[in-house]
Amino acid sequence: QDYEGWEKIFSAKWNPDRIILPLNPYVFVSYLEKFFKMMETESNMNFRKYKTSIRKDFGDNHGAGAFYIYWALKKAKKYDSIFLVIGDNSMRHLGEGNKVAGENVARAALDLAGNQLKLAQALYALGKPMVVVLVNGKPISEPWLYESVPAVIEAWEPGSFGGQAVAEIIFGEVNPSGKMPLTVARSVGHLQMIYNHKPSYHRKKYAFESVDPLYVFGHGLSYSNFTYSDLKIVQEGKTKDAVIQLSVNLSNASEVDGEEVVQVYFRDEYSAITRPVKELVAYKRVFVEAGESVSVVFSIPLEALAYFNAEMKTVVETGDFTFMVGGSSSDDTLVKATHFVESDFSY
Repeated sequence: QDYEGWEKIFSAKWNPDRIILPLNPYVFVSYLEKFFKMMETESNMNFRKYKTSIRKDFGDNHGAGAFYIYWALKKAKKYDSIFLVIGDNSMRHLGEGNKVAGENVARAALDLAGNQLKLAQALYALGKPMVVVLVNGKPISEPWLYESVPAVIEAWEPGSFGGQAVAEIIFGEVNPSGKMPLTVARSVGHLQMIYNHKPSYHRKKYAFESVDPLYVFGHGLSYSNFTYSDLKIVQEGKTKDAVIQLSVNLSNASEVDGEEVVQVYFRDEYSAITRPVKELVAYKRVFVEAGESVSVVFSIPLEALAYFNAEMKTVVETGDFTFMVGGSSSDDTLVKATHFVESDFSY
């Protein structure tokens, strides 16, 4: 990789204090050490002789307040770029008085604990390039964070090698391809955001808030840009053991090789009992070279479209089934095609 330009993160003396990493103590060493190792490889210099970055807990209810935010800002004004690692702290040894997540600890909100949002907003106001890394065991509902910061990496609770994994993504050694396994709400009271709701579901407007989620189920970005086209559906067989062959063209319209998690959803357009407007039925991780296109094929058993009817029998009923394929559950990213099932089947 070419790291020219990344030198601006450090001082002319390659002082790692040019990186701002105010994060929870249990991940601090992991994240910072990976930066050290990667930059030492490029520069043949020993960073450990320099003072390390800021280490202060802004996360719990007893954490750093206005004074330490001011202190961080005073430091940050000298820096060219900011890497801010925030989120939850679920370490057992801290005790329930200091943990903000994890076993035996509950919260009535989904926002950032303590003064972390204030810290993020203050650092962002400096106008410097900024990357936020979230380390958390539950979704973080902070609309300002997602709508303002240009780059947010969701690391969840990544374990001992989490720092290395995140650093490799930031430095471009790894092209991220993860997808959200859930929907991220705007707040703890934001209930109108699931993708697999019933047709009768009414998305009534909130008085002061959007009904759309912060991130839909299946969302996830990468350094590649994928597009979908030419969805085709063919059913093999006419019995209950029939298989639906689905193919779609996946193109990488970028200059970076990457992997995409192709997701297949369907909707039963007619059923005796109402069914969700969208159900995940299959997915596949696919590698596509830069500028190339591949045909992605799914073999979906007809039984995968079944549900329990009023008699609690597993059935597939005659009618149209709409298939939707894309990189998330968002309608804006899905290509669609309809297939007609000619007979009723019981399983």
